[in-house]
Amino acid sequence: MLNIAYLFQAVNFVVTLSMLPLILNNINSYQYAVWSIFLTLFGFTLQIQTAIQNFVIREISRSYHNNSLAQFEKSWTLTKKLYAALSLLVALPIYLGGTFYLYQTQLLNENIFISWTILTAGYIATYMFAPLNAVLLATDKSIINNKINIFTRVLYLITCILLLNIYKDIISISSAFFISVTIGSIILFYIVDIKSVRRKINHISDTKKIQNNLAFRNFYLYGLYSFCSFFLYSGTILVAGALFPANIVASYSLGMQIGALLSAVALTPLPVWLAKQIDAIVSKNIDEQLYQLAKTLWAVNFVFLVGAAFAATFASQIVAYVSDDISPIASTYFLIILISFGVEANIFVLANFCAANGDYRYVRTYALIAFATAVGGSSAAVYFESLLPLMLFPAIGQSLFSLPIMLFRVSALLSLPPQLFLRQLVIAVKLKLQSIQ
Repeated sequence: MLNIAYLFQAVNFVVTLSMLPLILNNINSYQYAVWSIFLTLFGFTLQIQTAIQNFVIREISRSYHNNSLAQFEKSWTLTKKLYAALSLLVALPIYLGGTFYLYQTQLLNENIFISWTILTAGYIATYMFAPLNAVLLATDKSIINNKINIFTRVLYLITCILLLNIYKDIISISSAFFISVTIGSIILFYIVDIKSVRRKINHISDTKKIQNNLAFRNFYLYGLYSFCSFFLYSGTILVAGALFPANIVASYSLGMQIGALLSAVALTPLPVWLAKQIDAIVSKNIDEQLYQLAKTLWAVNFVFLVGAAFAATFASQIVAYVSDDISPIASTYFLIILISFGVEANIFVLANFCAANGDYRYVRTYALIAFATAVGGSSAAVYFESLLPLMLFPAIGQSLFSLPIMLFRVSALLSLPPQLFLRQLVIAVKLKLQSIQ
């Protein structure tokens, strides 16, 4: 499963890397800055989608592994309701609020408005069919899900090339996205068979006591964590868009996009790890939980550090290859961005471990730290008229406060002293390999 997952991330990386010069050679830095704002605005909904997906995957996976049909039906019903609400959020507050923001920042014109509308329709289509995606991930069929994702991403690139050759405008990019996700969603609809999932669960007598794990409060808390995590980083693009010229925003957005891409590649094992972690939690196997957590953290950090070293070394060449219209972000700024995303990737793994154990006590503290650093960074950026505080404040807040707090929380869940927990993370994988041999 991890092979196809890494293949998808490799394809996603190639597509994203190919899209940057493709877009910037066909639109100017002004339109690219607007496109970055588009993605940031919809990024807020993607964080909610991530919260929904991780939450419902845990619940559907738990019912699937417990062979509990009644629990599966509750999980499936809630999944459809949550994604319907998310589609409504995109159709109304995000679309109208984004239009107002673009108007207030004097970025709105006819082509921008048409592109914004088409992109909105694409995200609505994505979220309407997302419940089927969650079922695939929760029922150990992530291979099928990744194959569909690979097809959709490649289709997006091909469609974008064709449309930009016809019409060199941001509208072509939005149209390519809409076409690719709509076709991908239709394929998903015809592949996923909910009835067969029900039959597979139902063939074992459902005599276990049904426990309602669908605490909406947990979803709300995890959603709050995801939202704060996103706003702490990508949300700063909106602040930069209101304070600085389009060329500076474009340069900053490009640096943030590279950091986000590296983080996404590094976190590839997470969906597969979540299913295995749930299984270990259900069976109350502490050693297996520790092993799965350690293996995932090692993999995430190794991939991220290799990618970060490459990006930091060749940052100027990458930007020069992408476009002559955008100046490369300062190396010091870029290093801070990479550190921030690396720390956040570790926090994300630890947060999901807590969530899989039903522990959300970290969220309020995390949200408070995120709020303080976001407000402090934005205020300092306004006062000093500099991008540096937007990057420096989150890096300091997450490294010195949020990450240690998460490590203490996870060690408490495993009933291990913090120092012993860190030591066990180092040797857990080695011990597991020795036991297999």
